[in-house]
Amino acid sequence: MTELTRSLRVQHQFALFIKEKITIHRNENILHTGFCLAELSLQELVSSRLEYLHPKEYKYYSTLQHDKRRHSYLLGRYCSKHALGKLIGLQQSNEIFIDSGVFNQPIVTSMLPNNIQVSISHCDNAGVAIAFHESHPMAIDIERTDIDRSMAFNIDQLMTYNELKLISSFINDENLRMVILWSIKEALSKVIKCGLTIPLELLEINHCRKESTDLIVEFKNFLQYKCIIKMIDKYVCTIVLPKNSVMKNHNLLNQ
Repeated sequence: MTELTRSLRVQHQFALFIKEKITIHRNENILHTGFCLAELSLQELVSSRLEYLHPKEYKYYSTLQHDKRRHSYLLGRYCSKHALGKLIGLQQSNEIFIDSGVFNQPIVTSMLPNNIQVSISHCDNAGVAIAFHESHPMAIDIERTDIDRSMAFNIDQLMTYNELKLISSFINDENLRMVILWSIKEALSKVIKCGLTIPLELLEINHCRKESTDLIVEFKNFLQYKCIIKMIDKYVCTIVLPKNSVMKNHNLLNQ
């Protein structure tokens, strides 16, 4: 069964903060992942930055000139440190250094158990991260549900007829369908480490099913992966993981 250690939902200015340690079953193996989603203002993140920024991260943060970039950077580091903390029981998050790879992907480089990595996403005031052992690749994305019609139309033009038809059987709201499809492709492109630099039809979905309040999606060309789409407050949160792995009681992430 799932271990969810000391689930926290703390009231901040934006009233959304979730931390979980989730157990994953894969064949006869039991793995864990750490999850954190936080909705915080730049002011809140700045006021506590010394508690979670490694000295090298703080040095980089000090070079950032624009509030939007400062906000996204702090959200990513804050959430990733909490996700790592849930996974490995870390106490001093400012001792972890999360560097950036050549494609700007997060790389955990500090002294931790071997091969622990994170996936990070942010949207406006919300950030989300998932920490995992790199032998079991995962990725995450977060998007707001309330996009405008013009953006939804632009996304629609990038999707295939088959996946538009498929998802319409499960999601009634047109704008929400577009947000979900976009988030799915963002998350899958992270786990295969290409970003959205390839034709999006290569990331096409070909199967959907409902499990409780979640949508489970599989892929036409990447048969080894699936994704879990969760509605958390006003956000779509998409987690990609190996197809034959089972996250137990991840419904406790739902709000």
